[in-house]
Amino acid sequence: MAAAILERILAAGTVEDEHGNALPLHSNISAHEGQRISACIRRCGIERTLEVGCASGISSLYICDAISKQQNPHHIVIDPEQSTNWHSVGVQNLRRAGFTFWELIEQPSALALPSLLGSGLKVQFALIDGLHTFDQVLLDFFYVDQLLEDGGIVAFDDVGMTAINRVVRYASNYPNYRMVESVNDSALPKPSLKHQVFDFLMRRLTNAVPSRVREEYFTDSWLRPSEKIPPGVNMVFLQKSGPDTRTWDWYKAF
Repeated sequence: MAAAILERILAAGTVEDEHGNALPLHSNISAHEGQRISACIRRCGIERTLEVGCASGISSLYICDAISKQQNPHHIVIDPEQSTNWHSVGVQNLRRAGFTFWELIEQPSALALPSLLGSGLKVQFALIDGLHTFDQVLLDFFYVDQLLEDGGIVAFDDVGMTAINRVVRYASNYPNYRMVESVNDSALPKPSLKHQVFDFLMRRLTNAVPSRVREEYFTDSWLRPSEKIPPGVNMVFLQKSGPDTRTWDWYKAF
């Protein structure tokens, strides 16, 4: 059922609200990203999942379909605007697919995630795809990190955006996290020849500047380009290997 609904929605580019009104599909993950999420969940035998941001429910359908064959599946959706800006389309699609093992928390993640942490909840997979500001994504990861079981996986969407890219660069420095998968998006613009030439010249100029001055005037992302996030990547999966072993004053440039 979920597969048929996804195929119809993605082909039409529209979704229906509970009254049958057609609405344009937007702000959703791609079919390729959804398939990679589904494959990851199935491969790891995951049954307890969480997502920040639901919108039209495309990611929710992929996640719920992937955990549906597990013994005790449970999915938590955090979306403060599901019934307002999104006209409840996301959860309506879950109902149409026949899924009953999900719950919607219609609160900002800054309120919902601490509450879930206080309840003792643990999840095995989380998708962070809510508000896309640096501080919000970092806050979401801060709480997801504590909700995630050892061996669990957190996925970040829209890594091509600077704010999210920076959070992923920071999180991937944690000693107990490693990037296990990434999804390329062919729709992301490739650097033009002009941009490549400018980049080359600027790097030559940077290397000519004394190292102590470089650290003062150039950003970490320029001085230390991330080898972990290749160009064109739009979604990444980080796996938590075990407990957080960082000291109280830990910091690593990102």
